[in-house]
Amino acid sequence: MPITVLHISAALLSVLLGAVILLARKGTPRHRRWGRVYGVALLVMVASSFFITDLRGGWSVFHAVSILTAALVLFGWWQPVFGRSRAGWVRRHMLSMQLSYLVLIVTGTAQFFDYLPLPNDALNAIVFLQLPLMVGIVAIIRRSRRPIGSHDSLPSSP
Repeated sequence: MPITVLHISAALLSVLLGAVILLARKGTPRHRRWGRVYGVALLVMVASSFFITDLRGGWSVFHAVSILTAALVLFGWWQPVFGRSRAGWVRRHMLSMQLSYLVLIVTGTAQFFDYLPLPNDALNAIVFLQLPLMVGIVAIIRRSRRPIGSHDSLPSSP
């Protein structure tokens, strides 16, 4: 399987699972199972990105974003596995995983729409990168300010 096919397949799986996880009830066995698959798929996407350098003539800003994405997913995974003893682990988990999904969506959108024939790169960056990023950040911040209820919290046993 060519590396780009693996990369795109892992990205699409991450997009689909991330949406399902965001909409589903948190803390259930299904949430944890889908979350593990999401994390693995996202890390496969990140790892495969480092073998794709011919699209932009070498390393690009997207490779730096891959490092950020991996850090967000690993930090988010760390919270329920090792961080349960520290207060606020649920918020840290939720914020990190939501940000990983936002970065996935915005970066994928930027990659895809970067090839559209818009009049200039600035318009492309505003429409397909900055606008979705700002909408996502506002949504995550608004969500993070709401109290975590019993339907949002994760159970104490793994």
